[in-house]
Amino acid sequence: TLEPALEPTLETVSDTAQADTPVPGPVAAAPESLPPASFADVVNLVRAHKETILANHLEQDLHLVRFEPGRIEFRPGSHAPRNLAGRLGKFLQDATGARWMVSVSQDQGEPSIADQARARAARLTEAALQHPLVRAAMATFPGAKLVARRDNPDAVLPDAVADETGDPAGSPHPSDEGDEHP
Repeated sequence: TLEPALEPTLETVSDTAQADTPVPGPVAAAPESLPPASFADVVNLVRAHKETILANHLEQDLHLVRFEPGRIEFRPGSHAPRNLAGRLGKFLQDATGARWMVSVSQDQGEPSIADQARARAARLTEAALQHPLVRAAMATFPGAKLVARRDNPDAVLPDAVADETGDPAGSPHPSDEGDEHP
C-alpha cells in the first residue's frame, strides 16, 4: 500500500535546526494579578516596571483629583508632558490587562506627591527643632543650624506632627533617608 505524502506543517519536525528555532517576537507583558487599589499602588506599579520617567512625572507633575480602580482624574502641573494622561492610560492597560480611564481636570486636586513629601519633611524638621535637646544645643551654640535629620522609625512623635491624613509623620518612608537641610 502507498502512504500519502505528508505536507510540511508547523507540527512536522524539519531537517534543519534553524527551522526549529522559534523566531522571537514582541511579548505582551503579563497583566498584574491585582489592579492597583490606590494612586500610591499605581506609582509603585510604574516603578516596578522600571518606567522611571513616567513615575517621576506622576510624583512631581500630577495633582490627583479623583482615584478609583479603573479611573484616575488629575490636574497636570506646569512641567507635565501634554500626553501624560495617554501615557499613563496605555501603561495601566498594558500592565493590568484592563482599560483605565485617565482624564485631565481643571479642579485643584491634591498637592503632588513630591510637594506632600516636602511638606512632611518640613514638619519633621520643625518637630526636631522643637525637641528640648536640640533647643538646648542651639542655645549653647549660637548660629548653629540643623543640617541633617535622621528619623528613628520606632520613635513616637507628637500628634502635632501628623499630617492631614492622620499618618504620623514619624512613620517610616524610604524617601526620608539622608534628608539634608542647609
